Amino acid sequence: RAIRLLGHPCPNEDILAKIDVRRTLGRSFLDRADFMQFCDSYQALHLQHMKDRFARVDVSSSGAIGVLELCALLELDGIRPLPSIVGKFIASEFGLKKDWVKVTLPEYLKVYNIVQGRGGIVDPDVASLKAAFAYPDQACIGRISSIQVYGALSRLSFVVRPDVIKELLMDVSSAPDRSLNHTECLTFARKYRDAEVDRMVAALKSRGYQDGDKVYADVLSSVFRELGYTCSSPDIVREVLSSDIMGDFVSEVENLANRSSGRCSCVFEHLYMLSESLRNSLGFSQTELDELKDAYDAYKAAGERSSEPDGSRLVELLSALRLLGRSLPVWSLQSALDALDLDSRGRVD
Repeated sequence: RAIRLLGHPCPNEDILAKIDVRRTLGRSFLDRADFMQFCDSYQALHLQHMKDRFARVDVSSSGAIGVLELCALLELDGIRPLPSIVGKFIASEFGLKKDWVKVTLPEYLKVYNIVQGRGGIVDPDVASLKAAFAYPDQACIGRISSIQVYGALSRLSFVVRPDVIKELLMDVSSAPDRSLNHTECLTFARKYRDAEVDRMVAALKSRGYQDGDKVYADVLSSVFRELGYTCSSPDIVREVLSSDIMGDFVSEVENLANRSSGRCSCVFEHLYMLSESLRNSLGFSQTELDELKDAYDAYKAAGERSSEPDGSRLVELLSALRLLGRSLPVWSLQSALDALDLDSRGRVD
């Protein structure tokens, strides 16, 4: 905890083992002078460790490294960074052009601490991940239980896989009850997301596709559905692929060809971007999202005049669906409401 207060979100266990308070002092507690010395020792060893890492990839000894070298350093901590996303992240943090990113040692130290504090996530925007895991923490204690993790993943539109959750909780959580603190929540989300993309790559390879092969929307939709993402129709996949989500990963010519034909490559980076876009779309086309927003806004305004302004109840949802030209029996809508009402308040926000 003291090391975290010094600005190190994830203390290095190897460095702590090197200091070895018990061996040095012959006791397992510190007085004030001992504590100050302990902090100084950790800071010095950590800085030397980071300098050694930096020098290992700065082969030209220029004092600055590029995105690929930075990705190699992040991989040493078990992070799987996508170069284009890392480039965007660095550019936004330091006000640089994303196609000319160079990082010095002090900047690398800053990036390292930021990324560690975000559980290894380098995406420029982690607001949705933070919100999904913060939502169950109604008491604001800074932790969520292992059971609440299921609801957080549902809010992020992931397929919930109990066996994967159990395994990752054992790996990520430092608490006996497997609850997660803020940083552990983000680490958990990153590892779960990576595992889902790996599962997609494996499913395509089981169908005979190899790294770099072009895969069309119909096949991609079939694979997503096979893995439990039922709201990924071929039309939705084509719409996502027709956007510019792959523009940072491929050449302009290849990007235009992929967008016009509705395809992407069988590689981790491309499937990562596709799956993120599909989850964020919730299985709706942009036209449908616009229609839903209009319907929700109309009934949100009505809700502000009621006693429960922060969500839509069954009757309101039924009316909103009728406004959209969709007709569902009450029992079917009630079943959907029960599945989505993660906090059991009888309404959907």
